[in-house]
Amino acid sequence: MQGWETRVRPAVEGDVAAVVAMVAALAAHHGDVSALTPEGLLRDAFGADPWVRLLIATRTAAGAACGYAALTRRVRLQEGLRRMELHHLYVAPGQRGLGLGRALVTASAAVALGLGCDRLSVGTDPDNLAAQGFYRGCGFRRLDTFPPMFALDLAG
Repeated sequence: MQGWETRVRPAVEGDVAAVVAMVAALAAHHGDVSALTPEGLLRDAFGADPWVRLLIATRTAAGAACGYAALTRRVRLQEGLRRMELHHLYVAPGQRGLGLGRALVTASAAVALGLGCDRLSVGTDPDNLAAQGFYRGCGFRRLDTFPPMFALDLAG
């Protein structure tokens, strides 16, 4: 579609309603109900001490959010290593298969690397073979864990 390009950008406060709706859609997909409120997301993503970093994928001419990645910090203190977890990855059903998920993973890896992390990790449901295949296709390797965890090594 002419004029439409995939773009990934950091979330802004104006994205809160869209992210809350996408979190609810992801929860419903997994048979859960989201308890996230706009106020909670404002606190956790945009407060004085953010707990989560959000990236927004757009593909529409107007730049409307159609996917997101939620990143949380991790640390291996005894090893002096910073790590990042891809806590959520979501692309709206009508936008899947167009490269948005891969663009969000690539942008997430860039954020993690920029923060000095040596690894980006993600967990999946044991039965979600499609997600596991997707992450392997993005360069992640399966760790010896249950439930399944995958890691993308970022530094040498």
